[in-house]
Amino acid sequence: QERDVTAVLGLGDHAYSTGTQAEVDTNMAPYWERYRALGRFFAVAGNHDNDSGYPHNGTAFFQYVSQSPARYSKVSFDDVDFFLFDTGYTTALGQVNPDNQDGASISVSTQANWLVAELLASTKRNKIVLWHQPAYTSSASYGPGKVELQPLVRRAIDAGATAIINGHAHMYERIVNEIPQFTVGTGGAALHSIGTRAAGSMKALASYGYLRARVSPLRVVYEFVGVDGTVLDKFVA
Repeated sequence: QERDVTAVLGLGDHAYSTGTQAEVDTNMAPYWERYRALGRFFAVAGNHDNDSGYPHNGTAFFQYVSQSPARYSKVSFDDVDFFLFDTGYTTALGQVNPDNQDGASISVSTQANWLVAELLASTKRNKIVLWHQPAYTSSASYGPGKVELQPLVRRAIDAGATAIINGHAHMYERIVNEIPQFTVGTGGAALHSIGTRAAGSMKALASYGYLRARVSPLRVVYEFVGVDGTVLDKFVA
């Protein structure tokens, strides 16, 4: 229903449920091939995308997306830089990205240091970071969030990030603590109920939909759009 879409940015768990080539072909390509053909489908991996087993963890998924390097990259447009961070977790909580394993924790790893350096170097007003698991969530299934990533949120904010967008929890949420942190895990799997509200949670919905971002030099208008086209939440940053 959207027109004049510059790009689609996915938040993970596209190749549901084990990240195989067959699941990329059936669960990703029918929906995103138009934008992939234009080089405009960018996405971070989710735990299910990484579940295809060694040595293929995430391979089919990463061969499909448009960004290069595929596992983590900066994607730039006129008024915004997007930073795609690969958390690297499998559903069994294994870690398949070596660049997350070479520090005392993922938040001080090679990839985390890359993210901080790229944020600091960016000259764009809008600097939006994407990764899969939310560090904070009101999901009854995943609350209070992926605590290992909470120090990374702090580092990203200190380096100039203007928003963080996640998936994983099957709900929509807007948390505002210094910057907006969105969870948009509302692409089709069964929705989660809302549990204990996270600090700074301004909106939490168990509803299907997607996040639309209208970017200009001075601001971003974020709108969570339901499947019938109704705007269910709006925030300007």
